[in-house]
Amino acid sequence: MKPKKKVRVYIQDGPTIEGILAARTRTEYVLWAPKVIDPQQEEPVEVSGHVEIPRERVLWFQIVG
Repeated sequence: MKPKKKVRVYIQDGPTIEGILAARTRTEYVLWAPKVIDPQQEEPVEVSGHVEIPRERVLWFQIVG
């Protein structure tokens, strides 16, 4: 099994989300341990569970770890 990558996902008309890229499906990306990055806040906001981001909303990824 490949090691999972920590990524920052920039979403069209949405927040930036950082987490562990767990899966890529035909329609979405799945991130574990997601955190919402808000430039107005000093610290990222943690979200419980996982998030599923529709592929058509993703502008680009940044590999952060």
